[in-house]
Amino acid sequence: MLITVFIILGAFLLVIQTTIFVRTPQWLGNPDLLFLLVIFMATKIDNYRGIILTMIFGLMMDTFSGFIPGLFPAVYF
Repeated sequence: MLITVFIILGAFLLVIQTTIFVRTPQWLGNPDLLFLLVIFMATKIDNYRGIILTMIFGLMMDTFSGFIPGLFPAVYF
């Protein structure tokens, strides 16, 4: 149950991060909301659940960003 809530929250934050915050001015900054969620999960969730969610979020970020595949899971892990 908790994993599905975090996946939905992470997908929502990822959509906001890649659509709304890209259009803000550069001097305002672009916060990485998904990384903040990963840091929060690292402090509050068990290790095995956190690893699974971190890999899922990293793969989702790879899909949305278009950078080198596997970059974000490695960075988040």
